[in-house]
Amino acid sequence: MKKTSIFIAILLFTNLSYSQINTIGMNKQDSENIRFSLKPLIIPAALISYGIASRISNPVRKLDYKIADEVAKRNKYRTKTDNYMQYASHAAVFGIDLLGVKAKHKLLDRTFIVTASGVITALGVQTLKRTTLIERPDGSDSYSFPSGHTATAFAGAHILFKEYKDESLLIGIAGYGMALTTGCMRMLNNKHWLSDVATGAGIGITSVELSYLFLPAWNRLLGLEHKKLVMISVIGKAQTSFGLAYSF
Repeated sequence: MKKTSIFIAILLFTNLSYSQINTIGMNKQDSENIRFSLKPLIIPAALISYGIASRISNPVRKLDYKIADEVAKRNKYRTKTDNYMQYASHAAVFGIDLLGVKAKHKLLDRTFIVTASGVITALGVQTLKRTTLIERPDGSDSYSFPSGHTATAFAGAHILFKEYKDESLLIGIAGYGMALTTGCMRMLNNKHWLSDVATGAGIGITSVELSYLFLPAWNRLLGLEHKKLVMISVIGKAQTSFGLAYSF
């Protein structure tokens, strides 16, 4: 019964990700904008598939147990850094502007992408947690699958990569590094199985791809194509100030 519920929950999420979107009032140009290549979803699909496999295949599941056993035996150190590191890339998506590095999209667009991906990630993660009811390695509760911290971290990292890769590939790589570190910390804290972390990463990346997909239609819906929200910073010896400028 539990395996069946896992299949249903994940298939529902996957169907949401790949199905054609029909929105009331969407014009022809919006419809064209939501047609996208499945290529960016290959890696997240593989990560989510691994999570599925770990729930229905004992040989794959054994890797989860093996890693958790090693962590329990060898690692006695616990940290709460992962609770904050999961949001590091999200902060960088906005903060890097202050360093003079230009993002691919304007501030309003980035705000939408961060918000939309956060909502999609939360829906996907919480639906699976409450449907699958997988016990955590430390036995603290039955909401282990998937890792919400990792999903959030990889969503932020993927946005960071897509926004700044043309300006500096190192920025994108750093984001993924922080996301991977967050996932590893979740395992070292004995809070998640490897499959939880892999699936969370897949969900986070997928949520970002969907958010970029919806962006053009969102801008047309609110008439924001030609409006700009600009972050302005003035750094001097005497003082440092920040401001926002919105153009109509």
